[in-house]
Amino acid sequence: MKVEAFKHIKHYLENVNKKYGFVFSWIGLRKSDYTVFPLISSKENEDYLKYVKLRWDDSRENKREAKLSADNIRR
Repeated sequence: MKVEAFKHIKHYLENVNKKYGFVFSWIGLRKSDYTVFPLISSKENEDYLKYVKLRWDDSRENKREAKLSADNIRR
């Protein structure tokens, strides 16, 4: 993907945050091992995804991480 396309998508995510009052938004790629690779995120809180292990299955670990993520955002 070209750099200009990434800039455009990042700008779009930031506008979505402002319009809907989101704290953070991002786009990721689903991998075959049920993990998610964060591809691009809004400028606000962009380091957040470095500290969270993301999955797209119903595993016990995924539910725990999602709860921790939600708890951290509320603070």
